[in-house]
Amino acid sequence: MTVSELSMPNLPMGFSAKAVEPDADSAAVTALCEATAIADDGVSDVTLQAVRESYNAPGFDPQTDARLVMDTGGRLVGVVEFYDSDEQHVAPFVFIRVLRRALASGVAEALLAWAAERGRRAADLATPDLRVALHSNTSGVNRAMQEIFERSGWQFERMNWEMEIDLEEEPSVPPLRSPLQLRTARRGEDEPAIYQAEMEAFADHYGFMPRPYETWLQIATMVFPYDPTLWFLAVDNDEIAGISLCLLDQLGRTDSGYVGTLGVRPAWRGRGVGLSLLRHSFAELYRRGKRRIALHVDSQSLTGATRLYERGGMHVVRESRAYEHVLRKGRELRPT
Repeated sequence: MTVSELSMPNLPMGFSAKAVEPDADSAAVTALCEATAIADDGVSDVTLQAVRESYNAPGFDPQTDARLVMDTGGRLVGVVEFYDSDEQHVAPFVFIRVLRRALASGVAEALLAWAAERGRRAADLATPDLRVALHSNTSGVNRAMQEIFERSGWQFERMNWEMEIDLEEEPSVPPLRSPLQLRTARRGEDEPAIYQAEMEAFADHYGFMPRPYETWLQIATMVFPYDPTLWFLAVDNDEIAGISLCLLDQLGRTDSGYVGTLGVRPAWRGRGVGLSLLRHSFAELYRRGKRRIALHVDSQSLTGATRLYERGGMHVVRESRAYEHVLRKGRELRPT
């Protein structure tokens, strides 16, 4: 696949497009993403590290998997990135952000058209009988972008929530039942077992597709700041029963801690492991100075995660809408 094969013929007049050069463009992409997040939801959700390291994702080529759009003054107004990270190539993710002032220009439609063409090429890698669909999202309050998705042939799929808790004192932590114990991760030793535990814990979650270990590791430890003392493991002898992988700072926000991944393997569900991990995460982040803690969750979680977080004291503060664009009908591999 060459750069010329992925041109943007639908780009409106007066705009120009190019591939991403990570060293030169990461700061501008970060600024654009921050501006769109603040315009939509009033808070940032991005860091320069996250953007820069996203371009190092295994299998991602900035020359063929991303496009930037500039206006007549050379100012960046839109970005689209294509991530084909599941081994079956059935659910690529399209990251797209366009400044609000450019949403009426046709730039977003051109970026989505480019992503659809890129997706059709990726679909050739999937087994012929499998359903292939692109996935993306936008803020729950950005009605203009929602309408652009829908006009471009995308269908609303799911609502996701950002939930928060505000702490006035260190929270109590329900103990784990014996023989379960809680400990933190050991850098350079526990990552493969944590990966396996996460893949199993989320295997029955809506839309889940496993990703290769190398991709998971790069996202978990490079895109997001890696502090193994904030990776909490509920262990049953030598087996990991549940995980809570936290960040001291939510992306783009130093005023909020973040629970990035919380999951319990099926054999240990129904024993209070999830609530204990959640409340322990709150307590440790509180001890480190965080009075607000956030996480993201599927609003229609098949495993009851929203009820767990509500029991833990959290409430919904923001919504995002997930969309999909079906490229090929067929046998569905993802849990639905």
